[in-house]
Amino acid sequence: MPPEYPEPLSIEHDHPSRELDAGTLRYVIQHVVDAEGTSLTHLSLVLTDHDTVRRLNQSYLDHDYDTDVLSFSLRSTSAPFHVGDEAAE
Repeated sequence: MPPEYPEPLSIEHDHPSRELDAGTLRYVIQHVVDAEGTSLTHLSLVLTDHDTVRRLNQSYLDHDYDTDVLSFSLRSTSAPFHVGDEAAE
């Protein structure tokens, strides 16, 4: 049984100089989820700066470069998940 999360979407803003409206971001994410005909179990989104992303890349992936996105699966299996893949549910 999957773990229970207090809410399906959490957004943390940790960027020192950029602002983003969390309400608008929640709306866009929900629109995409609805358009794909799926639902969220849990999505945790952290908006941060390049230095933090580089540090996370080094710590978790042994990469010494910036990326736009870092993602970590909370699934117990390492099999890739694609939206619409019934076997992954």
